[in-house]
Amino acid sequence: MEKNDEKVLVKVFPDGPYEVKGNFSLIGKDGKEIPHDGTVHLCRCGASKNKPFCDGAHRKIGFKDGAE
Repeated sequence: MEKNDEKVLVKVFPDGPYEVKGNFSLIGKDGKEIPHDGTVHLCRCGASKNKPFCDGAHRKIGFKDGAE
């Protein structure tokens, strides 16, 4: 793995997904790399039909992350 000084940023959206930006590899449960364009939104609610990506299901199910 080669060294890259670019930061990877992770933002947590209240009651929504994680947004991950930067130069990173996203590896699926099968061990294969999932292609992306440098920004992904990852499901936190568990209801996405396109896991690991967010499909907006958190709004439909009323997901709350418990943060104040």
